[in-house]
Amino acid sequence: MWLWRAAVPFIVVGLWQLVYELDVTSRVLLPSPHAVWDAGLRLHSSAVLWPNLWSTVSAALAALALSAAVGIPAGILLGMAPRTWTVLAPYLNAVNSMPRIALAPVFFVALGIGQGSKIALGFSIAVFVFLMNARIGVLSADEDQLKVCVALGASRFQLFRKLYLPVAVPAIFTALRLGIVFALLGVVGSEIIASRAGVGQLITTYSATLSMAQVYALLIFLAIFTSVLTMLVGVGEALLLRRQRPDRRRGRAPTGMCKEREEQSTDRHPVRLHSVSVRFPGAGSPPDPVLENLSLDVPGGQFVAIVGASGAGKSTLLNVVAGLTPVSAGSATVLGRPPRAGRADVGYMFARDALLPWRTARRNVELGLELQGTAAPARPERALHMLDLVRLSSAAGKYPAQLSQGMRQRVALARTLACDPELLLMDEPFAALDALTRSSLRDMLLDIWDDEAHRKTVLFVTHDLTEALVLADRVITIADGAVRSDVRVPYGRPRDQRALMARADYRALYDRLHADLTA
Repeated sequence: MWLWRAAVPFIVVGLWQLVYELDVTSRVLLPSPHAVWDAGLRLHSSAVLWPNLWSTVSAALAALALSAAVGIPAGILLGMAPRTWTVLAPYLNAVNSMPRIALAPVFFVALGIGQGSKIALGFSIAVFVFLMNARIGVLSADEDQLKVCVALGASRFQLFRKLYLPVAVPAIFTALRLGIVFALLGVVGSEIIASRAGVGQLITTYSATLSMAQVYALLIFLAIFTSVLTMLVGVGEALLLRRQRPDRRRGRAPTGMCKEREEQSTDRHPVRLHSVSVRFPGAGSPPDPVLENLSLDVPGGQFVAIVGASGAGKSTLLNVVAGLTPVSAGSATVLGRPPRAGRADVGYMFARDALLPWRTARRNVELGLELQGTAAPARPERALHMLDLVRLSSAAGKYPAQLSQGMRQRVALARTLACDPELLLMDEPFAALDALTRSSLRDMLLDIWDDEAHRKTVLFVTHDLTEALVLADRVITIADGAVRSDVRVPYGRPRDQRALMARADYRALYDRLHADLTA
C-alpha cells in the first residue's frame, strides 16, 4: 500500500508533463512541472516566500485555534440542550449557508487590512465546522451511558467533562482536519481580496503578470503545509485514543468511600411506595399509564425480585425509586427521603453494562467515586478492591473492547457497588448473557450479598421466574402496571437450581406465579 502512496506524486507529475507536451491547454495557464520546480526553488531561496507564508500560516492557525475554542464547547452545549438547539438551529443554519467570503469587506472596515481581518474571515468559516461536528459527536453518546452517569450523581459540568467531551473526540478530530482547510480558505481568500502580506497576496501579484509557475509553486507549498498539519492531527488523535489521560483530581472526601451520604434514615423499610402512578404523555392522546396505583414496602436487607413481561412497568418502577422518573400520583420514599437521582446510598445496575470505552476497567469502576467526590488517592485502591470482589482484578488495565460480555457485566457490578450503596437496584443485569455465565454471575452476586454483615436491600428486575425464585427472599409479579402477587420464597439458602426445580412445591409455586402473570 505504501508503494502506491509513494507512486501517486510521480504519476500526477507524469500526467502533467504529458498534458504539457501534447499542448492540450495554454502553456501560460499550465507551465511544465520543471518550470514550477524552478519557480519553487527561486521562491525558497528568496526573501519573499517565508515571511508571506508565515503571515498566512500564523493567521490560519490563529483562526483554527479560535474556531476550536468557540465551536467545540458551543457544539457540545447545544448537543446537551436540544431545546436550545431547536430555537437556534434555523438562525445558525442560515448563517452557515451564507458564503462568508462576502463578509470580507465588513472585516476590512471593522479591523483594517491586516492579520485581524484575515483571522476573522478564517474564523467565520471554520467555526461552524467545529460547532456542527462537536454537536454530532454529543448526539452519538449512548443513552445507557448517560443514564449510568446520572444515576451515579453526575452534575451537568461532570457530564460535559466525563461523557460528552470524550465521546465527541472522534468528531472533534474530524473537525480539526476540515477546519485546517476552511481556516486556510478564509485567510487566503482575505489575502487575495485585500492584503499587504501573505500567500494570497503573492498569488494575486503573480497572477497579474501571468507568472503561473510561481502561482502553482505557492499552491504546492500550501498543500504541503496542509498535509503535514493534517498528518500531525492524525498522530495526535492516535496518541490520545491510546493513552488514557488521568482526570484532574478534585477529591474532597478523606476516605475511600463516597461523599457524605443522605442523613441516615430510621425507617426500617428503605423503599416505600404508596399508590404510585406514572403516566407518559402519548402523541395526541391522553397520557398512557405505565404504573397504576402501585403500593410496595421493602424491608431493609431483603432481596426482592420483581417479575413481569416486557412493558409491564418493571424498569419504570426502578427508575422511580432511583429518582430518574417522577411519579404522576402517589408518594415514594427511599431510605426515608424522596427519590433523587445520583444518591451515593442508591446503586443502579442497568441491563447493559454501558462501560465508557475510553476508560480501563479500573477507571470505569472509579467513575462513581469521581462523580461523588471521593479523594483521588483512595479511588484506585477502592476500585481494585471491588474488581477483586468480582474476581476480575487481573483485567483492571484492560479496556471494555478487550473484555467478554460476562466480564463487562462484572465490571458494571463492581462500579455499582463501589460507593457501598444501602439500596441496590438491578434491571435484568444478566439477561443478555449465556446460561453458564448467567448462573456464575448469579452465584457471585449472592456470595457478595450474603457475605456482608449488613446485607444490602436489593430490588432485582427480571422476566425469568426461575431466576427470581433462585435469588430472592420475595417475589413480586407485575402486570399492566400493577402488583398481581407478592409472595415470600419459602426456601432456605444456599439454593441449588436443579434441586429446587425437582421439588413439587417449587413447581406449584412457579405455576401459581406464572398464572398471575398471564391472567
